Amino acid sequence: MPTPNPFNPRLAADKRANPPEFGWWEFDIDDVTSGKGSAMMAITDATNPELSRYLIRKGAKLILFHGWADAEAPAEPTVDYYRQVVDATFRGNFDDARKSTRLYMFPGMGHCGGGPGCNESDPLAALVAWVEKDVAPDYLLAHHRTNGVIDNQRRVCAWPQRAVYVGPPGGQNDRRNWVEQNLACR
Repeated sequence: MPTPNPFNPRLAADKRANPPEFGWWEFDIDDVTSGKGSAMMAITDATNPELSRYLIRKGAKLILFHGWADAEAPAEPTVDYYRQVVDATFRGNFDDARKSTRLYMFPGMGHCGGGPGCNESDPLAALVAWVEKDVAPDYLLAHHRTNGVIDNQRRVCAWPQRAVYVGPPGGQNDRRNWVEQNLACR
């Protein structure tokens, strides 16, 4: 039976759906410790770093990304998971891992977007180009907009590299220099 939303009775969580829906209004912190969240965690949590069947045997590609300013989910566990994937799937060899998986950590980006940093990018387009045209993305181009106008642009490099300013000397604090070509991955 659907559980009504106390703020909008027309919206309801359908408990008979597969998987069952839930509403934020039903959240109870005790559900976490009692194990009631395990059904959704089994679907949404990436916990197995052994991805050989997918990345090696099937020749698949994987792009992971996370915002360093994500207030909903800390960024460090994503870096830890990537390291675990490299260890479990590629025997710790980062060069082998880069052939099929990349991690991008966005400075100043919130939960999948938003935040004070460059928070707009298109990882899906990069993944499509990698799969369909064999163009591996060394970096993703990211933007920040204020009032609809791009006021910051940068490369978000494949981890563990990071973008380093290589533009006009002394110009790193001048907004006019915050463009893709003034940054290099190192």
